[in-house]
Amino acid sequence: MQNQPYTPVKKSLAEWKADFEIFAFLKKSIPVLMGTFIFLNPFPHITAMKEICFYLSVLFCLALIVTKKIEFSFRTPLSLPFLIFTCWVTLTTFFAIDKQNSIHDLYSHLIKYIIFFYVMVNFFASKRRLDTVSWTIIISTSVFSLGSLIYEYAVLGNSINLRFGLSLVQTPTNLIGVVTLFGIILCLHGLLTKTGFTNKVVLALCLVPLSAVTMLTRTRSNIIALGATLILIFPFNKKAAFAVVGCTLLLTSISHAPSRWQLNHLLNNERLGMCRIAYQVIKDYPVTGIGFGMHTYGNKLDLADYKARVSNWQKSLYIMKYPHNMFVSVAVRTGIPGFLLFLAIIGVSVKMCFEVIGKAQVHAVRGWGYCSLSLLVMFLTKGLFEPVLTHLTEVVFFTILSMIAVLWRIHKKHNAGFVLATSMKGGDLSPSH
Repeated sequence: MQNQPYTPVKKSLAEWKADFEIFAFLKKSIPVLMGTFIFLNPFPHITAMKEICFYLSVLFCLALIVTKKIEFSFRTPLSLPFLIFTCWVTLTTFFAIDKQNSIHDLYSHLIKYIIFFYVMVNFFASKRRLDTVSWTIIISTSVFSLGSLIYEYAVLGNSINLRFGLSLVQTPTNLIGVVTLFGIILCLHGLLTKTGFTNKVVLALCLVPLSAVTMLTRTRSNIIALGATLILIFPFNKKAAFAVVGCTLLLTSISHAPSRWQLNHLLNNERLGMCRIAYQVIKDYPVTGIGFGMHTYGNKLDLADYKARVSNWQKSLYIMKYPHNMFVSVAVRTGIPGFLLFLAIIGVSVKMCFEVIGKAQVHAVRGWGYCSLSLLVMFLTKGLFEPVLTHLTEVVFFTILSMIAVLWRIHKKHNAGFVLATSMKGGDLSPSH
């Protein structure tokens, strides 16, 4: 009789256990964990939370693969370039100046994010999931930007004339733009494609802190990257393009000192000197590079000696520990072959975007093609001027690549369905609109 009060509870637990299916739970958990990982990416001091989300999702994914509860596919045009580049980086590790650092970064900065790529491609393989990723990034970057503005000006009391972000940790001023531009491009794409008054209001509100942070960092590469992507975001809407260009120029003129855009200032930029120093390193290590380790360049090389080799340049040039150019950094660390293999990854990604833009039968998919290409161009443009191969920005880079791969799969699936439908009807294969 004493156990009677607990009988309903026991019965409920028994029913819950009967209905509970562990593998269904794992399948539903992985997108949530990966979405949380992407959402938390811009925020500092929560590395442990991000790592828990990532490795739990990978563990769940492995459990589903081993038990054959999912069909995990590596089918994407990027698989072969990824494989060859990874093999080359692994090979060059044997010739690295700092083998320990190179082995560590081979996993930490390459293999880990390729794993991230394939989990994303397999668990966000629909337009609905792609929209979910987009909203996750928009909300994440907007909250980060708004919080940063409050922290910088309300909490610290910094002057608005001071360059934004100098006090932030783990999100350097020159790299914040990668995060905010990611959100801005997705916001602009959403304003063009989303229906409903509420959606448009939310997107417009999100643009405010994102644009403010982008401009207040006073980073020229942000403006160049945004300008390079605008024509791709608005391929068929010239009025909207001109309006955004006008707003960008107005905000730039207000927030940036005119001297920073003078030709003489640009031609004597220290980044050019750093590239010339890096070129001297490449000449010494043309085939295998110095090793994939991120810290080898600044800690193991005598950069002062390499600077002395550079003639006709500023002798007061400040030597930085990283080349402020993504492509130069890859060439230094992996040699000319590695650089060419990295270009192959970029080239295949661009080709996938153009294939979607040129051949997609669904207008919404074609619009996503322009958006994805815009995101890739943004990142590559920033990569010309900044050391974007860090954890903060690598998450952005591989998220963009995964979005491109998902979009390519959606395009292939839709086109295959279109061809099948028209062939069954005996009609023309060309779209009606």
